[in-house]
Amino acid sequence: MDNSRIHTSEQIEKDLMPRAFGLYGKLWVVFLLIVGGLGLYYYIQQLRNGLVITGLRDYTTWGIYIANFVFFVAISLVGSLMSAVLKL
Repeated sequence: MDNSRIHTSEQIEKDLMPRAFGLYGKLWVVFLLIVGGLGLYYYIQQLRNGLVITGLRDYTTWGIYIANFVFFVAISLVGSLMSAVLKL
């Protein structure tokens, strides 16, 4: 029996516990919070003022907006499905 593959519960717990962020991790979190905040701000502006602020005043551009939404929903679904299949 190969003893190198046997781990103690302390080793497993240490491997699974989250590690502290370094400087780059903290900067990445700040950047993502800024991008998320800007996205939320502009989404609220879109809800207040309508799609006129996006320049979508024609049926063609409405179709592009809806097609992009459906595309990204489908991509996220496929990503979740692939991740679930690969874990089996």
